[in-house]
Amino acid sequence: QAVVEWRAEMLATGADQHPPMLVGHPDTEYTPLPARDADLHGGLERSNKYPNCSYIRLWRSPDDFLTWTVEVPAAGRFEIEIYYTCAPESVGSELEFSWQTTSARRRVTEPWNPPESGAEHDRIPRQESYVKEFKRFSLGEVDLQPGAGVMTLRVTDLVGAEAPEFRLLTLRRIR
Repeated sequence: QAVVEWRAEMLATGADQHPPMLVGHPDTEYTPLPARDADLHGGLERSNKYPNCSYIRLWRSPDDFLTWTVEVPAAGRFEIEIYYTCAPESVGSELEFSWQTTSARRRVTEPWNPPESGAEHDRIPRQESYVKEFKRFSLGEVDLQPGAGVMTLRVTDLVGAEAPEFRLLTLRRIR
């Protein structure tokens, strides 16, 4: 009952329960947008219901995409990098990052498909996500203008049955 009352009191304050993530602050070189904070659209799934170390898988359609609600406080130029795994049969899939009227896209050119790890040390299968080693891949550079809105990552051209698995997107301030 105390939790119900507390929740009602907090909601009554009018505070945003899901404030936008701050992206590209001028005093910060890197801004991470992890899989755990993304909103999934279409048939995408997380590797586990627990967010830490989870990644996005089952990317089987160009209609599937990820979004993050963000606020960009100051204009700047950024390199967009993702951390991915990719089966050899999915090499050539094209990924696209977009924000407002700008975007960066590139085709995955290298397979990188390590197995999950962690189970070899467990006596009992864990409930949390197993981990993988993800490879860094640059989608290119973009100029971001200040404002609030939605950043999107999608597959614009799917090669094979599934697009690369996704763990993290980073924005590195260049200027």
